Amino acid sequence: MLGRLMLKASAGILFVLLSFGVLHAQPHLSNPQPVPPTAPAPAYPLRYTVWERARVDNWQWFAAPPYTSSYSYLQSLLRVGVGQRIHRWEWELELAQPAILALPNNAVAASTAQGQLGLGGSYYASSDNNSYPAAAFLKQGYL
Repeated sequence: MLGRLMLKASAGILFVLLSFGVLHAQPHLSNPQPVPPTAPAPAYPLRYTVWERARVDNWQWFAAPPYTSSYSYLQSLLRVGVGQRIHRWEWELELAQPAILALPNNAVAASTAQGQLGLGGSYYASSDNNSYPAAAFLKQGYL
C-alpha cells in the first residue's frame, strides 16, 4: 500500500517537473535575446589523459630478528597521454611511470635460510638495493 502511494506521488512530482520544464522551455518571441559571440573552438583539439593507481602494501612476515619482519611500502603507476583526432586520422602517445616507494632496506636476511622477508625484501634486492626504484617508458604510441 505504502509502495503504491509513493509510486503515485513520485509520478505526480515527475509530471509536474516535466510540465514546468516544457512550458518554461518555450521560446519568447516578443523579446528575442541576441546571442553573444563566442571564441571559435580549435579545429582539432588535443586530448590529454592522466591516470594514477596507487596502493599501500603491508607485510608482516615471520619473526626474524634483527631484520624487519613487518613493514609497509607504496606501489604507484602513473600514465600520462596526449592524442588528437584529425578527420579520419588519430594519433596518441602515452608514457607510463611505475614506482615502488619506501622499500625496507633491512628486510633481507644475510643467511640463505631466511633470505628475503616478503615481497618488499624481494623488490629491494632485485632493484640493486634501491629503496625508491622508479622508471618511465613509452607505454604506447600509434598513428
